[in-house]
Formats: sequence, structure tokens, C-alpha cells
Amino acid sequence: MRRRSTATGLELGRRLVCARLRGERSDRAAPGRRSLAVHLGIYRFAGDPDELLPAYDRMMTSMPPGVVFFHACVVEPDGITIYDACPTREAFERFSTGADLHAALTTAGLPEPTIESAPIHNAIAAL
Repeated sequence: MRRRSTATGLELGRRLVCARLRGERSDRAAPGRRSLAVHLGIYRFAGDPDELLPAYDRMMTSMPPGVVFFHACVVEPDGITIYDACPTREAFERFSTGADLHAALTTAGLPEPTIESAPIHNAIAAL
């Protein structure tokens, strides 16, 4: 007989959440894990992080709710790097070369970034 969990929502939120973000079919994913095809955009902005971060914050406050799947901004000594996931490589290509991104960067006061991308094999997050 399967034992029911008595953990509260908060306790469950604190547990380690693992997701294999691979291009496999979902029926091949390990129990308790999702399998998705995800492509990571890597946007590197060179400059003083103390100047770049306020512009980044302006850009993020202008984003409509619900459009971000996975997003992280990393501060480095010589700039900032944004890691932003798209559901497919094609979606990444449309977004990273589109007028909407260029307009959002210009409006926020961010310089043009160096852009790279890669498929995500695995991602682990602790809540």
C-alpha cells in the first residue's frame, strides 16, 4: 500500500525539485520528473554591473506576466550574463533575433549583448 505524504505545501516547496529538461518523450522520464525539450539562451552584457543591473531591472519590470519559463541573471566582474530558456531552438532563434528583444534592450538602456545558445540536458533547482 502506498503511504500518503503528510508534508505541508511549504515543506514540499523546500524539498529538492529535480527536472530533466531533455528532448526525450515524457513517458521515458524518471518517476517524479518531467521531460521537456528546452533551449538556453545566453546573453552576455559587457560593462559595469552597477550600471547594467538597474537597466536589467527596468527591462524585467516591463515584461508581461507569464512569459518567462526559466530566467537567471548572473553578476560577473566585467558585466552580467542572462540565462533564459525557450521551449525550442526555433523559439530561441525567433526571440533572440526579433525586434521585440531589441526594443526592450534599447528602452531599458542595455547595450547589445553577445548571444550564444545551447540545449539544456538537465536542470536542478531547490525551492
